[in-house]
Amino acid sequence: MREVTTTIHRLGKNNPQQPRKVAAQKQKPMEELNPKAKELAGKMTDYVNSYSREKNKEFAQALSVEHRTLQQSTLRLMLETIEMMAGDEYRTDGRNEMSKTTARRLMSGFAKVIAKEQNISEDEVWKSWDVYKPSKWLPTI
Repeated sequence: MREVTTTIHRLGKNNPQQPRKVAAQKQKPMEELNPKAKELAGKMTDYVNSYSREKNKEFAQALSVEHRTLQQSTLRLMLETIEMMAGDEYRTDGRNEMSKTTARRLMSGFAKVIAKEQNISEDEVWKSWDVYKPSKWLPTI
């Protein structure tokens, strides 16, 4: 199996566009992805392929009445997606560059909160990012 790695960066304090390398994640090549994962991604992008933010709110509302464990698993999926988008290998152009910037800001903010809560430095959080990243905080119930 050919490996592709994604590196997540820590945002620079003075310039969020200048992140610092902190961790790497392995990604499968596209041809090796689970067909169900590809199908779900296609259905989600079909759903959001409109200019209606109201639809997004309706999706969130519909999800809020699903089984509680499945809600948590869905949030973990969304967090893993955001973590991937914050990585170096997430390709951008003018249409999605703010997705990457926002994902990096979310990761940076999360790292700050975890550092404070755990009484450790932000550098320690970033050094052990695979332990502290948001998706790791949601156990399977």
